[in-house]
Amino acid sequence: MPMLMRRLLACVFAALVCMGTAAAQSPRHVFIVGDSTASEYGPERAPRQGWGMQLQPYLDPAAWQVRNHAQSGRSSRSFIAEGWLAPLEKAMQAGDVLLIQFGHNDEKREDPSRYNAPDVAFPQWLMRYVALARDKGATPILITPLARRKFERGSRIDQLLDTHGLYAQAVRDLAEREHVGLIDLTEISMGWLRALGDDASKPFFMHVPAQQLADDTHLQERGAVVVACFVVREWARLDPALAASVVRQTNCSAPVASQMPPKVAH
Repeated sequence: MPMLMRRLLACVFAALVCMGTAAAQSPRHVFIVGDSTASEYGPERAPRQGWGMQLQPYLDPAAWQVRNHAQSGRSSRSFIAEGWLAPLEKAMQAGDVLLIQFGHNDEKREDPSRYNAPDVAFPQWLMRYVALARDKGATPILITPLARRKFERGSRIDQLLDTHGLYAQAVRDLAEREHVGLIDLTEISMGWLRALGDDASKPFFMHVPAQQLADDTHLQERGAVVVACFVVREWARLDPALAASVVRQTNCSAPVASQMPPKVAH
């Protein structure tokens, strides 16, 4: 073989090796689908944040890139019906992860466009997301809905009410039946809220006197940081290999100030 041809082939081979190495080192994506407890908000909605906004700071961006597709007010039904799932069908690839958290709006019996009965319709819609991830070679993870901060004052101690009941159980049952990874955020966040108690838990949710808000469903930044911590911690339990890509401590019961990223001076 002429020397020039050998050199050309060597260059082509080297380029292919470099391309393969770059592809192997490119970050995978973790997609989030869900409702307002996870979704993105602009500065005009401050201090409201979804937990999905605080997921990336826990992950090495060279290993994982967060793609938060959660949409306020959507149920597992309306998210698909309105076309929000379509971009994921194009973007998702083998090796990616899909975090699936619905329930808050599926419970809205008064709205047929969003409501899903917990026994049949809700798990059927959730399976659409699971099937898509599996079809793409990605890993689906089901997440039970974030607990509402709803306390009932008793004679001795305030009782936290379980407002998700059958919907959280439907997610658990589906995960077991279909062998899907589960993050039981309902149970975890209820334990967190019980430990804090009624008054101490208010600053994590949208209790903002300056805005005359007392919202027990949606999170402020500090709440989003803690809930994102729960998600990453439980994800790492499902996939221990993730630990190598976690760049912030996941002792989620630690003071929130130690978990929050430093403020950038302007």
